[in-house]
Amino acid sequence: MTFEVTVNGHDYRVELEQTETGSWTGRVNGEAVAVNAANTAAGVLSMLMGGESYEIVANPAQQQVAIGGIRYSVEVRDPGAHGVLALERTMGPGRSLLQCREK
Repeated sequence: MTFEVTVNGHDYRVELEQTETGSWTGRVNGEAVAVNAANTAAGVLSMLMGGESYEIVANPAQQQVAIGGIRYSVEVRDPGAHGVLALERTMGPGRSLLQCREK
């Protein structure tokens, strides 16, 4: 799955692939990214990336996520399908691609 993601006005190409074991691999702008993530509550994602732990709180109504208390404006587009609905069908209810962070 490929998504176009805008975070605070910066565009990223995010590619996700689910492995046979059910884990996910990804690339951001072609760069491999190792991510381990789990939903801990409705709208809250715990993510381990690059050896660091992050708590991500999603606010879909305002198209924002908060990471470490800092808010980011996020827009996710699926150029080949039905956007967020296609992602929810793939990842399961209550999950989202709001797993991005500003570099």
